[in-house]
Amino acid sequence: MSAIQNVRNGEQSHGPSQTNSIAPAVPIIINPHVSESLQGDVPERDVSEMLSFGRIVKELQELASRRSDLLSVIADNQRNLPDRDKLAQFAEQLSQKANKLEEEARKACWQAEIAKQDLKSAEDKAETIESDMYELQLVQQRYNAKHRLLNIGGSEVALGDESVIRKLIQSDSVMK
Repeated sequence: MSAIQNVRNGEQSHGPSQTNSIAPAVPIIINPHVSESLQGDVPERDVSEMLSFGRIVKELQELASRRSDLLSVIADNQRNLPDRDKLAQFAEQLSQKANKLEEEARKACWQAEIAKQDLKSAEDKAETIESDMYELQLVQQRYNAKHRLLNIGGSEVALGDESVIRKLIQSDSVMK
């Protein structure tokens, strides 16, 4: 077999090969650093062509390996495709749930703000009612005091002497 046929078949020879042809045996060198080991006078152009051709053959040999690697990756991807679809559907469902929860959270915040305003309004109304109740209680105490004085029948009370009325209000407060 000749050196060129060795290169075509992807074989590397590191010395003279035995051939039946008349052409001298030329070793195929892939590594450019061993070009000195060539036997005979081989033009530099031929050496570089052989080296280039050797690299091409090596790359062609690697292509089969790369192709099988790619085919296995494709097969893995195809096997995992249903799982990816399920994961994509699950992710979409989670996204929709997250959007719903976000909307509900916005509504809850809005309702909390309304409740806060309602509470403030209720507190203001409670203060107003408390103030009104206190004033009503004072009016009722005055009314009760005047009513008792009228029942007692004192002239100074009938005229509405303020000091007597105050004493009665104080005594009424002490009794309660």
